[in-house]
Amino acid sequence: MVPFNANDPKYHSCCCGAHVTKLVRILIVITLFCQLLSFSHFGILFISGCCIVILGAIGVFKESRAIILIYIGLNVICKAFDVTFSLAFWNLAQFIKDRDVSQQLPVVYEVRIDQPIRIAASALGSEDPTFIPVNVSVPFAPVEQSEIAVPGETPPPYEEK
Repeated sequence: MVPFNANDPKYHSCCCGAHVTKLVRILIVITLFCQLLSFSHFGILFISGCCIVILGAIGVFKESRAIILIYIGLNVICKAFDVTFSLAFWNLAQFIKDRDVSQQLPVVYEVRIDQPIRIAASALGSEDPTFIPVNVSVPFAPVEQSEIAVPGETPPPYEEK
């Protein structure tokens, strides 16, 4: 059996030829410092982030393999949430861009009265006082095919017909 060599070249290959233990200690201190700088929203996310980084620092400085593996697992879970949240924000940005770029068609309103209504005979020009219109449809600003707005053009002004 080959004895363990802590200075084996495979442990110096991470970054700039630094030994893995020195490099990880520097990285965990930087991570802890960055976590402390992000305390502007002191809440459960800040506290949980600090706990995870402190757990990693304990694992690194005590050189405990189990604690480091737990730290790595928690980090992977947090990064998975980061990716998921980033995708959700990306989709929101695309939605806002599409909404801003597209030009909405003018809204067409139509008033439909499907219930029988007793209207004064004089208003409808009828001499029969019991005249009840059953289906009255009053269109407002009808849109014809030629009047549909094309992106980049302003819609024509409304004209009474």
